[in-house]
Amino acid sequence: MTRRVAPKVLAERPVAPCMTYRDATDAARERRDALRRELAEIDRAIAHDAALRAQRHALAQRLEGAERDVDRARAKVALPLLANVRVASPCPARWDQMKGDDRARHCASCDKTVFDLSAMTSDDAEALLRAHGAAPSGMCVRFYRRADGTVMTSDCSVGVARARRRGWALAASITAVAGLGALAGGAYFVTSEAVVGEIEPVYVQGSIAPMPLPEPRATNVGPEPEPEVVREEAL
Repeated sequence: MTRRVAPKVLAERPVAPCMTYRDATDAARERRDALRRELAEIDRAIAHDAALRAQRHALAQRLEGAERDVDRARAKVALPLLANVRVASPCPARWDQMKGDDRARHCASCDKTVFDLSAMTSDDAEALLRAHGAAPSGMCVRFYRRADGTVMTSDCSVGVARARRRGWALAASITAVAGLGALAGGAYFVTSEAVVGEIEPVYVQGSIAPMPLPEPRATNVGPEPEPEVVREEAL
């Protein structure tokens, strides 16, 4: 007799619910939005720091300008060498045949550096004269001078441009004989070479007697204004 065995019934396993397309999209959007918010926070922090860095940079530049103003105010008390530069002896060398830049070029004739004072600011030209003017070997310069005797510098851009267009130039080689003591209260002796020309320079020769510098005059300098601080609100 054949014995029958009943089939074994397997227990059913729980089936995980399937994630629909809409659920997956929402989850991806949530992750994306979370990343966007985090990135936005980082961007705001960077923007805030950048604003502070820009503010500090601006204040640092203003501080440098204030320091230059102090130096200029102190320089006004000293003797104005630039205002007393005079020409005396000629120089046949031509500026366009020298090698260099707009401020200084090397002259092969005298083997010296020729400085163009009119290509500098008045402060730079004054500092140059103070640094090299007392040298026994002298220095060579060229510059534009107005009819009233004012030496034109790059601060007066309109006047210099007009003079360059007309082609009128004044070149000089000056030799300072006075030492530091003479700079303090004595005479400032120079010999120079002058050139006046139109289009092509025509050199005019001449010599002048030593000239005393004017007495130093004190300059009243008021208190410096406090820098304006711009505060950025944190986002």
